Amino acid sequence: MSVYVSDFNPGDGTWTVIHDEAGHAGSIQPADVTYIQSLDGSHNHNFAAITCPVCGAVSTQPVGGGAQPALVQEMFVYLADHDGCPCPADLPSGLPLQLTGGHVKQHCEQMDGVGRWQVAV
Repeated sequence: MSVYVSDFNPGDGTWTVIHDEAGHAGSIQPADVTYIQSLDGSHNHNFAAITCPVCGAVSTQPVGGGAQPALVQEMFVYLADHDGCPCPADLPSGLPLQLTGGHVKQHCEQMDGVGRWQVAV
């Protein structure tokens, strides 16, 4: 059940979310996408959860991007820009997107290897 962000700027500050299997779409606030929690209760910066605003289904996306690397990687850059990154480097929010993108790229390459990154920030 793939729920993913397809548009990051439809003009009203929301993100457009597609639920592939159900065949519907809706809008969410960027803050609605969250890092998942690890078993120890900490936030896991390598995975994010997206909830379908229509039916409540949840998909977890990996920082490497899964089947839609460019869209998912871009989402992680915006997520880290908004929320910071809860990894040991403790990346704060609000840095220039190039710095945030470089940080997220490191996570992507650690997970999926060099050459997987597809986002130009």
